[in-house]
Amino acid sequence: MLSEVQNFYVALLCDRQVREQFFQDPALLFSEYELSEEEKRWCRDLPLSAIERYAAGLLSKRWRSVKAVCPRSVKLWPTLEHVYREWLAENPAWCEESTLSVGELEGLRALPALRQRLCEDDSFPAYAADVLTLELLQSCSRHDGKIRTLRSEWDLQGWWKLELEEMATQTPPREPTEVRLESNRSRWRPWRREESTS
Repeated sequence: MLSEVQNFYVALLCDRQVREQFFQDPALLFSEYELSEEEKRWCRDLPLSAIERYAAGLLSKRWRSVKAVCPRSVKLWPTLEHVYREWLAENPAWCEESTLSVGELEGLRALPALRQRLCEDDSFPAYAADVLTLELLQSCSRHDGKIRTLRSEWDLQGWWKLELEEMATQTPPREPTEVRLESNRSRWRPWRREESTS
């Protein structure tokens, strides 16, 4: 069945665990798909180097899409690319219809994992996760008109308006702030931690 071959090929290119299993024991992997003997032979004959090359190309394409919607964060912390690629290799992307761009959808999908990694990694400043979140949510709200809210321990309002070079050398004030992101504007206000539980 052609659709099964397509499903297998997509999984092979998009999922690192599937590729590793294919390289080690293709017969075991084939048992999860309804493939004919001819289709199995075709899959076995796929050059391993080509599989890795195409898989790397897909990762790069996804990263370029994400990078396009959070350019400031990427310029401030270039190692975000490594963090994202490492996560994507274990969490293959899916197709979804939306008014958002591919990069915005993928950014939202990856955001919880990226935030956790940035918060745990001392090589990133403590406010990096909120900066990435702000930039991504701002882009999404501009495109789909949905209102999104971010609460941060940092007052990013003034810092966010700085030139990139100034951002890299200055730290935003540590003052709890909430930003309400709308399609054509952002509304900032102070907030108290007690509000998060009210």
